[in-house]
Amino acid sequence: MEERSRFGFVNSNTSAPKYAYGFFAVTKAHFIAALVNIERLKKKRLSDSGQYTHVDFVILTNIKLSQRKIDLLEDIKLRTYPKLPSPKGYYYESMVKLLFYNMTEYYRIIYMDIDALVLKPLDELFNLPASVSLASPVAYWENELCFTSALLVIKPNHKTWLELLSRMDEMYDGFRSGRTNACMLCMWERVSTQEELYRL
Repeated sequence: MEERSRFGFVNSNTSAPKYAYGFFAVTKAHFIAALVNIERLKKKRLSDSGQYTHVDFVILTNIKLSQRKIDLLEDIKLRTYPKLPSPKGYYYESMVKLLFYNMTEYYRIIYMDIDALVLKPLDELFNLPASVSLASPVAYWENELCFTSALLVIKPNHKTWLELLSRMDEMYDGFRSGRTNACMLCMWERVSTQEELYRL
């Protein structure tokens, strides 16, 4: 049975876990960067003997593409995203990555900012313990208690998404002040007290 969420995504109840790599693109340059990383992931995965023989590649974007270009991207899922209830400003688009928390048709998603560059297979991150709700590298430019949102390994959860949605102003202030990582850490602790945070 499928249920369409208030933000347009389809939540599917399936027995088999589904996995995805996620990106978001605001500009054409962002979109090209996402495609580069997707191609690099595909090539790296060919040389990896991991158990995940199929994953989805998802790009959140509102860029208008011709049907011809969309047809060329048949193995990539393009999804538009709605306006978020967040203050407008420089960091507004950065909030789009939070929408991956509401894609509950996936068991786990590896999200990357488009200015990252894939250097090796990452599929092993799908195999983190089931109790891990969020995994992320330490933000080395801050301190050991801060996580970076440039790479997130998440288990989408509707309850978590509703919590984030209710705190968009606070999240935006975190992005603006440079304390995004600590803010996200606090958000997750409030929502998933029985689950683990995992430092990569």
